[in-house]
Amino acid sequence: MPTLNQLIRHGREEKRRTDRPRASDQCPQKQGVCPRVSTRTPKNPNSAPRNIAKVRLSNRHDIFAQIPGEGNNLQEHSMVLIRGGRVKDLPGVKSHCIRGVKDLLGSKNRRIKIWCGKTQIEMNGRCLWNLLVFLDQSRRFISGLPKKVQEPRMIGNRNVGT
Repeated sequence: MPTLNQLIRHGREEKRRTDRPRASDQCPQKQGVCPRVSTRTPKNPNSAPRNIAKVRLSNRHDIFAQIPGEGNNLQEHSMVLIRGGRVKDLPGVKSHCIRGVKDLLGSKNRRIKIWCGKTQIEMNGRCLWNLLVFLDQSRRFISGLPKKVQEPRMIGNRNVGT
């Protein structure tokens, strides 16, 4: 620790911040091509293999991006859109692929949770879609359902439940 005289003579030096070149160039999303798709094992205590893709961005940076959800259809030379967001248990993976855009399809059997009071109902997306279409056709069952299902919602590009 410096003495008072040393502080008067020299003062304190501010830390110099070095700006590293970001792969995204300050963009919220970036497009790229996948030269390789693979799995990687995470850090302890986690153990399930994670799907990752090496992505060559449009600005010629190579990065690793996680493919969220279960299963994917990515192959070599697939086009993907990536966003930021690191994966805590995979060192060096600092971005995610966006599902349902470009060549990466959305999750086929994505699980959706609906809360009815303190009870939680979990179903896959297709079941929920069928339920909402049924409710659209017959409005008499709506009074006993949770509020989240009663409200009109957008699923994909279609307005359901109106």
